[in-house]
Formats: sequence, structure tokens, C-alpha cells
Amino acid sequence: MGTRHGGARLARRARPLAATVLTAWTLAGLGCAGEPSRTYYDDRDATGVDVPSGPDADQAPAADASADARGGADATENATDGSAADGPLADGPGTDGAGADGANADGPGADGAGTDGARPDAAGADAAGADAASADGAGGDGAGAEAAAGDGSSPEGSVGAEAGCGPTNTVANCAACGNACDTTHSTGTSCNGVSCQYSGCASGWGDCVGAGGLDLDGCETRLDSLTNCTGCGLACDTTTSLAPACNGTTCTYGGCKPGYADCRTTAPDVDGCETQLGTTSNCAACGDACNAPNTTGAACGSNGCTYSGCAAGWSTCDTSRPSAACACNTPACCGSSCETTHDDGFGHHFYDCNPLDTYTSQEALNACGAYTGDASTCSGGWYCGVVAEPVICNSTTVAGCTVCWTYSGPNVGVVTPCTCTPGQSLGTWR
Repeated sequence: MGTRHGGARLARRARPLAATVLTAWTLAGLGCAGEPSRTYYDDRDATGVDVPSGPDADQAPAADASADARGGADATENATDGSAADGPLADGPGTDGAGADGANADGPGADGAGTDGARPDAAGADAAGADAASADGAGGDGAGAEAAAGDGSSPEGSVGAEAGCGPTNTVANCAACGNACDTTHSTGTSCNGVSCQYSGCASGWGDCVGAGGLDLDGCETRLDSLTNCTGCGLACDTTTSLAPACNGTTCTYGGCKPGYADCRTTAPDVDGCETQLGTTSNCAACGDACNAPNTTGAACGSNGCTYSGCAAGWSTCDTSRPSAACACNTPACCGSSCETTHDDGFGHHFYDCNPLDTYTSQEALNACGAYTGDASTCSGGWYCGVVAEPVICNSTTVAGCTVCWTYSGPNVGVVTPCTCTPGQSLGTWR
């Protein structure tokens, strides 16, 4: 290797520039007086262009190119010596580590940044960091590939990650800054970092539009409107009901359209006048069913329920009341009243318009007919007992007689055997 004071190799490379070197040192020597004489060389001039060596070195246009690039006498000086005065040596750190070769192959500069940083006339802007990334890439904090690298990315986001406003899983900042959850009509408000959460609503309010999304508005809906009465989506009837309203507890109505009635009034009564009238279940009003017992052919007309007939043994006597249809358990009527039901003393019935406890020969004959099933087999003109009480018996002959019905005397209404044994009774008839 050559020496710092110019060995054979260094002298041979600098020979074409000897006059310029002497001139440059003469100008710069004032700043270096008292130091040992040193000469430094580089393979490039101050513009970063390689300085040719060898036989063609004398033709290198270093001085002119440097003068054009930098302008002025100082730029010419830089081009003449082709290196920074204070640049580092090939095998050791420079005095202050600044210059075009801030990082040479064998030794890092002190801070590896700037071009000719130690020279009073160097244009750092033209050559800053030119050699900051050399073979060894050793510049302490120079601008270059490593200075621009950084970490290149930021950590991936996560639920509740901090933003410019802080954590985003709070009631004031839910999922993003400024997304405030409702606390006015909502209770138990919280944020899971994705959307607002609520445990309930204040009385009279509901969370009716909270499905999906952030749900920032929470319990936003009043529950006393026609469309949301006591609950979300519970709409009061406006189809067959008149003057609908909601008092926050139930729907109310001013009436029903013709032919309809509000038969189910349980709160919130959202169906209003839901029942159509004029049917056999609700004829003239709620529950007015055309299903009177013992009737046939039920129908509902403009005047109420009607029936085409009655079951056997039943009659409609009071025609003023549809509910009284077929209400008489008698074969006929006594005007608008039912016939009187009489008993033969053996559980058989006969009917007429005479009141109970009417005792005549005809009533006794009717009782006998109820007993035998055929009144023609019965006969009168008979007397029974010591006092000769008149009776109707179930036969036309003494031999066939078994039962008689007393209709006058001390034993009136008594059923007696044909033997007329005193005090013997088979029952009473009415």
C-alpha cells in the first residue's frame, strides 16, 4: 500500500493533476497550516463521476465538468482535486466523516451523511448521501436505503383499538371516533367495539330499528303511536275501526264501521273492530249466536237469528225474542206461552193450556190416555169408595180395570186401584 504522504502508487495516479493539486492546496492551505502535509485522492471527482486513470487521465474533463456543475471558483477547486479535503482514508475513518466518500470500502465515516460536509465550499445539496450506501453500507445515520426503510407498516386494527380519540369500545366512541351510543332513552348502554349494546329501554320507548349496524340511536321509538302502540310494530287497526288512538297502554277506538264489532278487547287491542257481524256466531252483536237449543235451520237475518223449525217436542211460542226460539218443551203453545205440562202420576206427561191442579173428567181422561197411550181405551161413569167418588178408569169393563183417576171428592187427584180399597193409593196426578 502507499503511504499518507504519497508513495509510488499514489504519485503515479496523481501525476496528470499535479499543477491543479498544488493550486488547490495553496488556496486551502490557510485552513490547514501547522498540520503535516497530506494529499488525498479518490477515483471520482466532486460530481461523483469516476476520474479516469492511466494514459488517458490527462484528457479527463474533470475541471470543466465540475465548474459547470457547481459554478464558481470553489466548484473548480473541488473538481481539480477530485476528493473532499477532509474525506476518510481508504483504510481508516476520516477526521469528521463528511464528504462524497462518507462510507468507503474499508471504513465507515463518523456520521456517513452529506457530501464534502467538512469543506467550506462544498455544495452538499448536489452530492448529499451519494456514497452513503457503499460496499460495506456503513454510514452511522446517513440518508439512504436504510434511512427510508422504517417499519413500513402499522399494526393491524383490532376491536377497541385506540384511534385519535382513544379506545373505540366506549359509549362515547363506539367503533369509531364520535359514534356516541344513546343514553337518553336507553338503559344499560355499552359498546363491544363493533356496535352499541343496551339492556333495556326507558318506559314508553322501544329499540325498533336496532337490528344490525351500530345502533347508535338505541331506544329511539315512542310506544304511544298508531304504528307502535306499547311495542315495536304493534299498529292499531285503521281498517274497520273508527277514530283509532293509542294511550301508551292499549289501542282505543271511537267506534266500528257498519257490520263490524270489537269483540276482543284485550290490550293492546291492535285488531280493533275485528269481528264481522251478521253470522250465526255473531249475528246482531258480539256473541249473538244463532244456536238456540232444539232448533233446526239456523240463519242470521236483518232482524236477528231465525230458524226453520224445532226439534220434536219443542215449540217456539215467544216470537218476539229470537233467543226464545224452540224454548217450549211442549208440542204446542198457548198464545205466546208454552203449554202446561201435566203428569199422570206414573211419570207420563200430557199437555194443554189448563193450569196445574185442574181436576175435571177431561183432565182425568187425558191422564188415563197418557198412561195407556190411547185415550180411547179409557172410560168414565165409574165411582169408587164409600162416598162414591167419580173416577176415570183404564178399561171399559170391570174385568179389565186396573187403575182409576179420581177427579172429585175427598180423594181428588189420587190414583187408585179399581178395587177401590179405602186408603190405598197408587200415586197422584196433576
